[in-house]
Amino acid sequence: MILERYIIREISTPLVGICAVLIMIFAGYSAVKFLNDAVNGLLSGGTVVKLVALKVIIAFEVLLPVTLYLAVVLALGRLYADSEITAMEACGFSHKRIILSILLLALPLSLGVTGLSLYARPWAYQKFYALESGARDAFDFAKVEAGRFYEMDEHLVFFAEAFDQATGQAHHVWIWELRSSRRKVTCARNAYQINGPGEGQRSIVMQNGHHYVLNLKTGADSVVRFQENILHLEPSRTPPPNTGARPHRPSSWPDPQVPRIRRSFSGVFPPALRPS
Repeated sequence: MILERYIIREISTPLVGICAVLIMIFAGYSAVKFLNDAVNGLLSGGTVVKLVALKVIIAFEVLLPVTLYLAVVLALGRLYADSEITAMEACGFSHKRIILSILLLALPLSLGVTGLSLYARPWAYQKFYALESGARDAFDFAKVEAGRFYEMDEHLVFFAEAFDQATGQAHHVWIWELRSSRRKVTCARNAYQINGPGEGQRSIVMQNGHHYVLNLKTGADSVVRFQENILHLEPSRTPPPNTGARPHRPSSWPDPQVPRIRRSFSGVFPPALRPS
């Protein structure tokens, strides 16, 4: 068993190093998106750390097998280069025992990957979607800065030229809604945020503005003038707790990162421009 333990140790040393390097690379790659929101004040530093950690847990079932493969290649390559395998064979240590030594290390790792796939990955997905959607649903005028573009979801971009901290109002507001079939731009002279009594019941009230709708399929463009427009931000729903390795969402559910948008109009409109 001495030679078996020696081979396992020679594989385990690069295994730990390669795994650490891959985790750092993947964590840095995953953090780029969240750091952008953190700079804009939409995510806290603690939330970014939690989201990156959850992404690493999700990717662990892929990183571990890749790491084991690279570690075996590097370890056996060094043993062959230093003629240690030749010396082992001269002592009666066959190739079957070398393979058995590798399997002694690979079997516990394979069980660990199975546990990650069946339990850790679904749990991490659940926490990730809940944390990310909760952070995006908490869009607050008090956290944004004038002159910056904010992605409220995949299809909605918010921009305001100025903010009045005393009144909590934004001035010269633009909202872009980018869909596959249409492009919609809403501009308003003033806007402010109201919060309902329930959790996540937030709305943006825009005053004295226009809707510019460009229909990419039919080419029927339209302009709507409004005195007041209310943009309701509904909290996103997260996947159910008993998900598999990949969370399944029925087609009727919204994207977990995208707050559902409903619009209501009030005020006085010219008859020809009154929305249906």
